[in-house]
Amino acid sequence: MNFPAFIGLYDGRKKQKYDLKLDNKSIFGIVINGACEFQDRLLETRDAILLQGLETLEFDALSENLLVIFLEI
Repeated sequence: MNFPAFIGLYDGRKKQKYDLKLDNKSIFGIVINGACEFQDRLLETRDAILLQGLETLEFDALSENLLVIFLEI
């Protein structure tokens, strides 16, 4: 089974959107390094979040060397 995924590496502040590829799915996000906001929730290094009922995920990179991963599950 394939899970759509996104891996992002950011060098500074940036706003971005991710459109979910699958209908009626949840998105799991984990911050490997740095800080960012997912849907107005602050996450920092080693924080994770599971969001449901989204069509588009909005996130803001807030730090240098941010490494973030999203998985649709």
